[in-house]
Parts: sequence; structure tokens; C-alpha cells
Amino acid sequence: MENTIDKKYINLLFAGTSNFLKYACVTVMSALENLDENTSINAYYLYADIVEPFETTKRDVLIEQVLYTFKDKDVKFEFIDVTDKMYLFENLNTGMWGQEISMTHYTYLLAPLYINNVDKIIYCDCDLIVNCNLKEIFDIDMGDKLITLASPSGFEIEKETCNSGFSVLNLKQWHIEDTLKDLIQFGENLPKSDFCDQYLLNEYFKKHSPDRLILIDKTYNLFPITYADLNLEEIKNLHYAGANPKPWNDLECAYRGSFLWWKYARKTAFYETFINDYIHAHLQMLNQNIEFRQNAEAQNNIYIMHQMLKKYDNKKYKLSVWYRYFVKPYKNLLRSFIAIKVSFFDR
Repeated sequence: MENTIDKKYINLLFAGTSNFLKYACVTVMSALENLDENTSINAYYLYADIVEPFETTKRDVLIEQVLYTFKDKDVKFEFIDVTDKMYLFENLNTGMWGQEISMTHYTYLLAPLYINNVDKIIYCDCDLIVNCNLKEIFDIDMGDKLITLASPSGFEIEKETCNSGFSVLNLKQWHIEDTLKDLIQFGENLPKSDFCDQYLLNEYFKKHSPDRLILIDKTYNLFPITYADLNLEEIKNLHYAGANPKPWNDLECAYRGSFLWWKYARKTAFYETFINDYIHAHLQMLNQNIEFRQNAEAQNNIYIMHQMLKKYDNKKYKLSVWYRYFVKPYKNLLRSFIAIKVSFFDR
């Protein structure tokens, strides 16, 4: 009789609104493509559509597309509505995005309340591309440690901050110790911060309970625009976080590593949707840009503020929330407008 090898599974966790299911699908594909042939994936998607209503029929179509993408790949999915528990985060830090959007940043922390048959799970943001065999990190013996985070990436204003977009949760231990309850109570007494769950995890595990944290190499959670001295092959996971362009907004693949995102996106049932979304979004942005350019008062107000901040301190200005989240993205979008115009309208 021919010997067969039992397939092993790693557990992946995703969270967000229903609309981010399609991006999580690309992340799962990237993880699967980098696993060995005897390992597959159990994927869990926690969703809460508290930002705006989402039609059930539309969500069902998205789920159908995800399942179709992996129908021949032995990838198992669970889609879990966690809306009824989102109130737990009402007293935690609200960032610059506003109450509802900020609360969705905490959604994945509800995993211990909904996933009971899993000892360990890897959480990935939906804008992350896996560039390594995750089994190597999944197989780490965590003992009684509660979480694994990648060591400081240097992206945040505080350079010793670990980004929360990739982590390993020891769910078995979270259940034993009721860690979520303790974490929420701790977070309700924290000073205000724009970085929501990330601030909470860093304050709790790096300062309050450092003995419950495992730090892994920074290459497991790096933003492609940073650490230009590293080859893409050296970056374990590429995280398209922050104010820089998302790869699905970069058909030109001008942003470092975004071609890898499109490589995996092509293998999903959402590929044409991504192209369509890109074109419509950029047409809308082009129209908004034209309207803005015609509004002399708005331009003048932004120009005055821009000059005041720049004159105050150029270094601080570059690190300011205003520059990173308003000026810099606008500059990047303008480059995208030009690329779209050349690519789609001048042929």
C-alpha cells in the first residue's frame, strides 16, 4: 500500500468589515503558495459591519467567491459575525479615524470568544502578503506566552513600537487566563492614542507584561517602503500599512513589492473586481481632483497650513500626522492620477 502523509494545517485569523474579505483572500493565497505541499490552512474571518450597513446577499456573494477560489486547494474557512461583541471596545482608544472605524481595529481580539477549538492562531492584517513558509513561525513552542510580535519595524513615531498587523496568539492560554477581559480593563485606563489596538498591545505586553511576549525578527512584518537595503526575498511578510498606497491602488506596480500582491490577486476569483474597483476609484479621484483644483479657497487654505507647518520645523513636519495622513497620500494619489491618465486614456 502506498504511504500517505497526513496533511497538517496552520490556523490563520483575519478581521474587518465584510468588504475586506476580498483582500484577505489574497493574503490567504499568498500564505498557501508559500507552504509546503503537506500543509494547508484553516482560515477564520471575523467580521463586524459597524461602519456602514452591508447587505447579507452581497456578503454571501463575497463568501462564495472566496470558497470558489480555494475549492480545489483543501483550504477550510469559517466566517464569523462578531457584531454582538463589539460593544466591549467602546471605552478603548479611538484613533483619528473616528469611533466606528477605530473600533474595527480591535475586532481580531475577539477571537478567544468565538474560536474555541484552536490552541494557536496567526493573525494577519488584510493588507499583508506572506512571503515565507508560515509553518516555521506557527510551530514555535509558545509555552505559557500569550502573544508573538515582530520586533520593532521603525515605522511608528516611537521606534520601539511593534506593529500589530502580524502576530501569533496563544488562544489556549488566552482562554485559561481570560486574557481578553484583562486586556480590555487595562486598555480602558490608557492615555489617548491614534494607534488603537497597536498601542494597547504594546503597552500591555511590552511594558506591563513583557514576560508574556515573544519577539520575532522584524522581517516578519515589514513595510516594503522601509529597509530598502533588504531584498524582497529577505522580507518574510510584506505589510502595505500606513499612508502609503495600497497595492490594489497601484496597477503600475510602482510601489515596491506591489507586483507580488497582484501576482496572488490574479489567482483569486476577485481579480476582475480589483481591476474594476481600481478604475472606478481613480476616475472618481480624478474628478475630485479637478473639482479641488477649481476651488481656489480650499487650495489657498491648504497651502497656508502647508507653509506654516513646513516653516515651523521641517523634520517634525515630515513626522506629523498632517503630513503622513493628508499631504503625503495626496501626493501619492496625484502620481496615480498621472499614471492612470497615461495608461487608460492616452492609448
